[in-house]
Formats: sequence, structure tokens, C-alpha cells
Amino acid sequence: MKNDFRALAAAQQDEPSVENVLPRMTVPSLLYCGDADPNYPSVQKCAQAMPNARFFTLHGLDHGATFREAGLVLLNVITLLQAATKASSQPV
Repeated sequence: MKNDFRALAAAQQDEPSVENVLPRMTVPSLLYCGDADPNYPSVQKCAQAMPNARFFTLHGLDHGATFREAGLVLLNVITLLQAATKASSQPV
């Protein structure tokens, strides 16, 4: 009831594409999406364009449900952080 209509409308505007930047994003990244989310193909495509990205699917979940399933996401986040920590502690 207290949503700012103008702010909500502005948030729906098209934003410039970051597609040309993705191949230069070399930081280890974790992307995920529910396969019932309309954004699924786009998120998967972004992950494929990023050289150090890992993508995983939350089967049967839509956009909102992915936020309620923190346990499914957390295991993947912990795995990514452990791998990044291990890699950064290796002698060069």
C-alpha cells in the first residue's frame, strides 16, 4: 500500500545490456535460477559467458520460490567459498 508508484514504474524500464562485459568478469561467481523462472534461459546464458562462473538449477522453483529455499542455495555458496579460499591459499 505504501509503494511509490513512480519508483516502481522506473524500476520496470529497460536497462542497458551488460552482455559485452560478462566475458571480462573473471571473479569466481555463482549464478542460480529456478527452472520454472522466466529468467532461467537468460541467467544460464550469463553464466556461460562468464569465464569463472558456476551455474546451478533449482528444479521446479519459480522466481519467488528460489528466495525461500536458502538451504538449497547455501550449500552451493559454501562449496564455492571453500574452493575460492583453497585456491587463494595455494602457493604461486
